[in-house]
Amino acid sequence: MNNNNIKKIAKKIPKIELTETDSKVKEPDKKGRTIDYDALQKQNSMIGFLGEEIVLKYEKNILSNVPDLSQRIEHVSQTKGDGLGYDILSFDSQGNEIFIEVKTTTQGKNTPFYMTSNEVNFANKHPDNYFLYRVYNFGNLVEMNNIEFFKIAGSQMKNIDLQPVSFMASANYIGS
Repeated sequence: MNNNNIKKIAKKIPKIELTETDSKVKEPDKKGRTIDYDALQKQNSMIGFLGEEIVLKYEKNILSNVPDLSQRIEHVSQTKGDGLGYDILSFDSQGNEIFIEVKTTTQGKNTPFYMTSNEVNFANKHPDNYFLYRVYNFGNLVEMNNIEFFKIAGSQMKNIDLQPVSFMASANYIGS
């Protein structure tokens, strides 16, 4: 996805609709590939931000008939930073807080995604009021105003296959 397409999608956010789908995810195929992470980081950050904006709009729309709750929805990854373990603070219809982590991809429903240990820990500590929104086929928004997503509740996180993909290493030297 190029920057022009990302800009087109950003302008369309007020018109974009989310369609919820089934959360069943098949086992991903494992294939080798070379990725230039430095070149993709800025683009992926923008796609992630726009996915969060779409979910923020979706949540506000759900609570539009409860204005005092709708106005309290907060994009915490922007207002407080991205280390909280979730991106959006929202509410259910009874006014209980719900914590939403958004994972967005230009690829399909079954594309694996990354979660930090902080995000996983937060989900596990809040199984009753945590939701992961998986927004996929984001690139389709260049041509359309509708995008699909599915939700995974915190209580369902035990069904997520988590695989370690990187390690933090430090060299411990004995003597000089």
